[in-house]
Amino acid sequence: MSNFFAEKRFTVTGGNGFFGKHLLRRLEARGARHVHVADLPDYDLTRIEDVRRMYDDGRPDVVLHLAAVVGGIGANRENPGKYFYDNLMMGVQLIHEAHLRRLEKFVALGTICAYPKFTPVPFKEDDLWNGYRKLERDGAAPAFPFGFGLSYTTFNFANLRLNEASLQRQGSLQCTLEVSNTGPVAGATVVQCYVAVPGSRVERAPKELKAFRRVELQPGETQTVTLTIPVKDLAYYDPDTGWTVEPGAYRLIVGQHSLDQQALQAEFAIQ
Repeated sequence: MSNFFAEKRFTVTGGNGFFGKHLLRRLEARGARHVHVADLPDYDLTRIEDVRRMYDDGRPDVVLHLAAVVGGIGANRENPGKYFYDNLMMGVQLIHEAHLRRLEKFVALGTICAYPKFTPVPFKEDDLWNGYRKLERDGAAPAFPFGFGLSYTTFNFANLRLNEASLQRQGSLQCTLEVSNTGPVAGATVVQCYVAVPGSRVERAPKELKAFRRVELQPGETQTVTLTIPVKDLAYYDPDTGWTVEPGAYRLIVGQHSLDQQALQAEFAIQ
């Protein structure tokens, strides 16, 4: 069987950025042998001459366009026209040139500077708590909990089991439980897995959603449901060391919403 990634030539714009570096590693893992990275200062992709030179140098079959001109709140307020123009010109010229050269595939990723609707300046890191995690941290009761949904029937969760009680940092947590429709009509519910780190050495949310699965059941039906949480997804960001998986005790909470009083719980540890 042919290997798509080994046979094709790839050009990645913005390959030295945060997302680009991850993408390059994934391409390498998939067997890509011909990957051309197009970034500043080698290519100013707002200039058509540099766009054409990029295509000539890389001779790609596939272009993955990640490059963008971005900034924070202040920079966006001061340069709205410039940011819009630069990103527009990069995208349009790259796509048009791809069309002229009959490129096999072009993938463009959009970018956005996203903040809450009413954003104070300066924007404090504390404000990033806005949402279900902040409400729970502050002890505020929402009208409807995060993940809450109405149904014409009722459900019961039972027999929560973990694949391991102690995990390595390269491993994954698998939880299995039985979900039953205890009502008179068919319906669907969402099994939601939250993880808490009670003894964390850094400030963390009381719990965070880490996995979920929608389950459809007929009246009286029971299904065994398994969800997987990679240990790396439990990391927090340390400015000095990057993404860090904290060793210690963790709590898994499985329910139908973030404040489900009937949620199942289980303890596990990360070495």
